[in-house]
Amino acid sequence: LERFSPYHQRPELGFAFRRPASFYRHVYDLPERELMDLVFIFECADAGIGADLANALINAVGRWQEAYFSSTLILTDLQDELVIADGRADREHAEHRIREPWQVAGYRLLAHGHGLASLNKALGRLEVPLPGDAALDDWLRDLSERGLVFRDGDRCVALATSSAPAKVQGAAWR
Repeated sequence: LERFSPYHQRPELGFAFRRPASFYRHVYDLPERELMDLVFIFECADAGIGADLANALINAVGRWQEAYFSSTLILTDLQDELVIADGRADREHAEHRIREPWQVAGYRLLAHGHGLASLNKALGRLEVPLPGDAALDDWLRDLSERGLVFRDGDRCVALATSSAPAKVQGAAWR
């Protein structure tokens, strides 16, 4: 465990018990409580995933690596419409079309990741007709279920990639 890491700063994340790494006792002739304020490396109880989960993750990564070069999720921006060609492995190949002006602008904005409130605010700055919060949240949930965005809590980020620069109401998409 390293000082200043999130696990050191927040013991409630699972590493409440800690002591200075044993090698410090060979370097410094100090009581442990003084070492606690001095050292960078700490010993703590083992925590983490078990062998079954580790093997499942290794297998999942292997499957992903095998499918990587043959899987695509490509965004084509037609200005008033977005077409997402989904050619990912282990999924039925599909073409998703986004035509509603607020959804077109919204998916473009999701390239940089947004939560519901920040996406709504960003859409408001673009002066596109806005849906209500419930409709926006339903749309984000639908995109997540179709695998077109990654959703972590309230925050979403678009997954489709494009080789051509897109536009957001006249502004370059960066």
